[in-house]
Amino acid sequence: MQPGELRRYVAQLHGQPVRFLIYKKPNGKIATVMDACAICGSVGFYNNGSQGITCKNCNAPVNPQTVGEGGGCNPIPLVADVNGNTVTVSELELSNGASKIKE
Repeated sequence: MQPGELRRYVAQLHGQPVRFLIYKKPNGKIATVMDACAICGSVGFYNNGSQGITCKNCNAPVNPQTVGEGGGCNPIPLVADVNGNTVTVSELELSNGASKIKE
């Protein structure tokens, strides 16, 4: 992955799709987050190029360095194991993240 790159994933959890994102911050660190936030819910985010990611609901830009930290209209953070080029998100973490999404 290149800095600023966003990858989208969908996992099935109890028969329901759960969307999450893997984002490479400009500093090279990997952030794993839900494709949702606690304020706008499950509408999700899109990659806005060099400006980072933006909420599809309220059009709020997210500072690329704060992706994965939560708060405000920031994607809900997910705990993941990053080992080289492999990122693993557990079913438990997906369930925890999904429980924080406002409907």
